Amino acid sequence: MKPWIPKWLWGVVLVAGLCCAAGGTAFAHTMPEGEATLILPKPPRGQWEIVPHKTTLGHLDAFGEQFLEKEEFSGDGMRFARYSVYHGTFVFLARTGANDDRPASELPISGYDVKGLDLHTPSHFLVSAPYEEVTAKYGAADHALHDTPGLVTYIYEFAGRPTQLIFDVDEAGIIRAIRYRSEV
Repeated sequence: MKPWIPKWLWGVVLVAGLCCAAGGTAFAHTMPEGEATLILPKPPRGQWEIVPHKTTLGHLDAFGEQFLEKEEFSGDGMRFARYSVYHGTFVFLARTGANDDRPASELPISGYDVKGLDLHTPSHFLVSAPYEEVTAKYGAADHALHDTPGLVTYIYEFAGRPTQLIFDVDEAGIIRAIRYRSEV
């Protein structure tokens, strides 16, 4: 005897399958802003996190004062501070109003450029890793720029504030730099 399955049940199964597939694709494109956190896995005292808008430039002294190059400059009503670690391997930026007289060490990090291998995001995206790991987790970037020969710049925008996590990727699909930018 042939098992009887109502025809309408097949329709329900088909619609449910399509919804799950479409939902998975939609969720793949949502990168949380927490992904911009940088993790240094094994400093002298265990894991250390650099969280944009929370970690201050002063916290970077943990890299060792001898490895930091510090700059400050002002313009257009803004004050900028730039801390370069290991001769530009990691660059951290802070921005505030020109009238803010706090020491640069107290300013929260509002941007960074990572070109070295030591720091990674919470999902373990790091320089030298395949960019396909990013797309497998979060889908295609919001924007792709082809401004630099041999590199594609993939930009992921975060909801809630004007911020971006940016991956510079070479022709072989390898991440060569990770950058974070914020207008806040």
